[in-house]
Parts: sequence; structure tokens; C-alpha cells
Amino acid sequence: MWLFPSASHGETIGSHAVRAGDDHTLRSRDAASLGVDIGIQYVKHNGQSGAKPMTEARIVRSAEGEIYEPTWVFKHGVRTGGPFDFAIGAVTYLGGPPLHVHREQHDTFYVLDGVLAVQVGDEVFDLLAGDFATVPPGISHTFDNVRKDQPPVRVCNLMVPGGLDDFFVSLNALGPQPHDPAQLAAAGETAGVTFVGPTIGQKLGLA
Repeated sequence: MWLFPSASHGETIGSHAVRAGDDHTLRSRDAASLGVDIGIQYVKHNGQSGAKPMTEARIVRSAEGEIYEPTWVFKHGVRTGGPFDFAIGAVTYLGGPPLHVHREQHDTFYVLDGVLAVQVGDEVFDLLAGDFATVPPGISHTFDNVRKDQPPVRVCNLMVPGGLDDFFVSLNALGPQPHDPAQLAAAGETAGVTFVGPTIGQKLGLA
């Protein structure tokens, strides 16, 4: 995981370090190693992947987007033809998901307003407005709003490659929350998500 507080050069967790002055340009060979080709839209949907020329731009106004569940408004995703998911969230008090792992996706957060609790492995961090965190595939993580006196935390979420919108569509088909753990696990499998632990609220004894 990489964690970058807004007012510092960055804090590194794991084996990767990023320092001021490093060249962070994504070269074409680096992009190819991530399954992305320059100028190509790489689409993965329901386990099937395919590439096609990117011929259209997508503009989504502030009041627009796909709402698959109450927390997130998807501005772009697999279901709208995108190679990634980009969503804006409003995380309510103790409204975060259980600890989970993404099989293929890099999960990235940028906090717009409020304090977001992010757990990576066994550690819990507070992300403030302007802070950024990204978690690679295979690393257990989750997030939540654990401050009862604060409004919903506003956050941007980027998932690469896309496909998390399929997970929320599967959840919607199950009806209103709360969901049975077995149903949640089955819905997660549709998007390569495996639940491996409790929510942060449960971990901290708040729920």
C-alpha cells in the first residue's frame, strides 16, 4: 500500500518507496505490464477481457452518474464502457464494508472532506481531506467513517481495472441491507472480492 498524507512527501507501507524528485511518468512498457496499452481501452467485464480503440470521450456532470447503492455514485465503470471504475462516495457513520481483498483490482482513495478510517492488514489509519491511499490486489483492507459526530465522509474511489459496479448490481438484486454473509460473499465473487474479516466499526468495538 502507498499512503500519501496531503501535507508531507508521503509515507510508504510495504516494499515500495516514493521520494520527492522521482520520475513517476507511466511509460508505455510500464502500462503494458499493468495490462493497459497506450491509446487502447482495456475492458474487463464478467471475467471476459477485450481491447478496442478508445473512440469516445465521456463527460459526467456533478449531478450525474450511475447509482448502484446509496454510498457511491459511479462516474465511470465497466457497465458504462470504461477500463476502470471512478466513483464519488459519501461514507456514513459505520457504513463501511467488511475487511476484504480484491483479486485483480488496485483500490485507491482520495479524501475530499472529512476523516476516513482506512484499515490495511491489521493497521488502521486516519485519512484527512487531501490524503491519498492505494492498495494493490491481494492485500486485505477496508474503510469506514468511525466518528459519530461528523457528516458522511466524501471520497473519490478509483478501481483499476474496473468491474466493482457489477458487485453493486448483484447487491441490489438481493434487496435492502443488511445482507446475509453468504449472499455478500456470493455477490463479491462476481467482481473478484473476497471478504476476510469484520468492519472497522466491529474491530474497534463500535458496532
